[in-house]
Amino acid sequence: MEDMEIDGTEAQPYVLIETGNLPITVGNRPIYTNGRYISKSTPTPLKSTKTGVVYDRRMRYHANIHEDEHHPEDPSRISSIQNMFKAAGCLEKMILINAREVTKDEVRLVHTDEHWDFVAKTSALSEAQLGKVADDYNSIYVNKETALSARLSCGGVIELCKAVARGDVTNGFANVRPPGHHAEINEPMGFCFFNNVAVAAQCLKRDLKIEKVFILDWYDYLCFSIADLMDIHHGNGTQKAFYNDPNVVYCSIHRYDNANFYPGDPQAGHTFVGGGQAKGKTINIPWPRPGMHDSDYIYAFNKVVMPIAYEFDPDIVIVSAGFDAAEGDPIGENHVTPAAFGHMTHMLKSLAAGKLVLALEGGYNLDSISNSALACVKVLLGEHPAKLGPIKPSQECVETIYQVMRVQSRYWSCLKPIYIDSTEEKVPGKLVIDIMDMVKLFRTRADTCATSNLTNLATSYMSDSVYQYIETIINQSYGIIDVDVPPATNDTQKSDLHDLKDLLIFLWDHFVDYANPKKVVIIGAGRGYTMIMRSTACVIMVPGNNDSVPTIAKKGDIVNWYFDNSLVILPENHVYWSKKGGKKDSGKCIQVPGLNNMSIHDKLHILRQDIIEYFHQQLTKFNPTR
Repeated sequence: MEDMEIDGTEAQPYVLIETGNLPITVGNRPIYTNGRYISKSTPTPLKSTKTGVVYDRRMRYHANIHEDEHHPEDPSRISSIQNMFKAAGCLEKMILINAREVTKDEVRLVHTDEHWDFVAKTSALSEAQLGKVADDYNSIYVNKETALSARLSCGGVIELCKAVARGDVTNGFANVRPPGHHAEINEPMGFCFFNNVAVAAQCLKRDLKIEKVFILDWYDYLCFSIADLMDIHHGNGTQKAFYNDPNVVYCSIHRYDNANFYPGDPQAGHTFVGGGQAKGKTINIPWPRPGMHDSDYIYAFNKVVMPIAYEFDPDIVIVSAGFDAAEGDPIGENHVTPAAFGHMTHMLKSLAAGKLVLALEGGYNLDSISNSALACVKVLLGEHPAKLGPIKPSQECVETIYQVMRVQSRYWSCLKPIYIDSTEEKVPGKLVIDIMDMVKLFRTRADTCATSNLTNLATSYMSDSVYQYIETIINQSYGIIDVDVPPATNDTQKSDLHDLKDLLIFLWDHFVDYANPKKVVIIGAGRGYTMIMRSTACVIMVPGNNDSVPTIAKKGDIVNWYFDNSLVILPENHVYWSKKGGKKDSGKCIQVPGLNNMSIHDKLHILRQDIIEYFHQQLTKFNPTR
């Protein structure tokens, strides 16, 4: 093994891991298998994890020929990582996935024809012409081998992603360069030529019919299903490639510095969330300064990345694994340790049945990227990540995550509470009211400071389903009395709830009867249903999930009247159906599918049209007697 060629150019596997035909013991007796008895001490085999690796020495041929000084995107980046894998004994446990050149047809899934032609033509340019090309673009260098290296880098990521998606290997690490996540649709930039991860994701969708990709860029750009998870810079190219694609979640954790850090794109801010049907599928976590630590990244994972990833439920996870956030990187200036990268990888392994690909992006300190990549690969191979210290995120981290959650909570149910933007013309299922016009404070969605929890009244708003009923009723030229029954928070208030009957009588005597109405409808929702008693035209109740269904006194004809003029709307799993089931003194109870475990707010929104139509019918047929 010491003389093994570690470049992998010949596409030979380092070690093919084969599951042995091991017997399984049953109880305390030896079992008979393969023509012989086996001792009960024979272990039960576990499914082995196969980890792929992509590496090709020809990707080192792309080099800077125009400057004498060292360039950070150095060819030795990938050889340093590969040597680290070998020294740690990881290569002998991995399976080589052969890199091959990406085709024009594949590149055109993301890039333009002109972009393909531009990269291809660099191999025929003179040294002077190559220098001019480098000067004309943003942060690139080129030589005659750049096109070949870029094609191998992109093709290698495609092959690894396909191997993982097919199940040939469980997961894998693409040790490739040049990187890709800054490459735009029609131009190279930021050391990148083809957007490796974006092209690979599109190939998976086209060739293998993969439906949902999670991309994470963890320091530059963070994505789900296709992920720019670990790069300090924003993955501007990847974001734009999937900005309107509802089947790809792109999440990026990156240094932003208020758009003053490379690539300096305002679209790396947290308010850019995707377009059209893909709103919420772009998640930017933009750090406001350098110097972020392990705790900040783990906090971001626990609060935003993993909850959204679980809700999205991807078929595969691709990480744009840049290590310029690592401790010691001269460009990123952050302090993420190999242990933290290992923990993030460990969390991502829980998604998509373990189908996880890490594709190298940035990272410019050779020791930092080698140790960080090794920590990730050890986790891919099945080792536990190294122990982390206490997780204590910085104030800047908490504030950033708070702002991200404010925006993303509109699109992901796992992020609570839901924050409403009052400037939006429409918020599906919600009516937005300026807080200055609110009377019932306990129904508010308040804007609070993440660190002090103080309410900012000027930017707080209310989402109130009851108001939709009020507006509809007023538009029908009906009168209305809206009564809120506050929750009981102590024993005194609980005893006061017994006086709700007196409250209703007071309202009747001083308001209803005074107005001399011909027809009356009473609607009770949540706690308010306990106020419902015998009334006039009809009674509508929507009890809470854990509220009992009230019964009416069995006196004279009141039970029949109540049954004929009431509507009690219950979910299918309400306890009423197992205990009372159809007794007239509970009113006309109906089961409505889809309401199980739903909040009163959501029930009222879903049922609004049906309830309004019902009391219209009751008012039409009702003939009051005086």
